[in-house]
Amino acid sequence: MLIGIGVFVSVANLAGSGDVDVRLGDDEFVVGPAEQLAAAIERDDRPLLFQDLLVGGQRDIWVQHLAADPDAGWVAFDARLAGQPRSCTLEWVADDGRFVDPCDGTVVPADGGDQPGYPTRVDDDGLLVVDLTPEGRPGRGTTTSTTAPSAARPRP
Repeated sequence: MLIGIGVFVSVANLAGSGDVDVRLGDDEFVVGPAEQLAAAIERDDRPLLFQDLLVGGQRDIWVQHLAADPDAGWVAFDARLAGQPRSCTLEWVADDGRFVDPCDGTVVPADGGDQPGYPTRVDDDGLLVVDLTPEGRPGRGTTTSTTAPSAARPRP
């Protein structure tokens, strides 16, 4: 019981000091087998939407494949325009090969255009990995910070 009280007091002191970053999740999101994901996107003519399931999470992302080679042409980017609420998640319009903001009609190209993006890679095991490192600083994990990541996204 004394240990529990000691831990509580220590955590309370740290939290009150303002020096604590709350880490929620991993720096990298392993999406899955690139070959299967590329085939699914081509078959369904629809990129993949991943919603942030953390409590209060707001970082929803689209993962898109834009190449014949399943190991190339991957992009990941924010699923909403800056400042838009979650109800304004970009919608994929397959007939036009673009995204549209359902709230204001803004059109975003298939590669995400100027949307904040996240670097992608296919690892040695053939898995698609999206780097969610905030502010391009490895080891920080997904934080409660509202600052958008500044890492550039590779273009197809």
